[in-house]
Amino acid sequence: MKWFFFFFLILFAIVGNIALLDKISLIRILGVGVFNLFVISLFGLWWQSYFRQKEIRAKEPFATMILLVAGLSLVLIGIQQTIANSCEVLISHSRPHGLNNVIVEAIESMGYCRELGLVLIILGLYCSARSIKMFTFKTK
Repeated sequence: MKWFFFFFLILFAIVGNIALLDKISLIRILGVGVFNLFVISLFGLWWQSYFRQKEIRAKEPFATMILLVAGLSLVLIGIQQTIANSCEVLISHSRPHGLNNVIVEAIESMGYCRELGLVLIILGLYCSARSIKMFTFKTK
């Protein structure tokens, strides 16, 4: 099972990079960097789970890196939404009547898409700052 996950992770990385580099823009290039950081953290968790079972605390940096990736992703989505002043980034076309779409369309109808983008940036910076603090200030 461990090698299946390893090959799936490689396939996920290749397909994700191809999908993100479909159109070239600065946000997409930064997104590729964040995506690759996510893949590296998944690979690190995989490696620590199967080959370093005695060092339990060694998994913490990779789990913290996933929180960092989540924060950076929110920042990138918020920047893209703030610059475009459109809520199109958050609308899911596969589920047009989902709760997410209803909330985002209500915010868009009030004209607060830029403010929602700023909220996403602040939330992403908070998550990123917490993860960086977890990297640097370990408590016993």
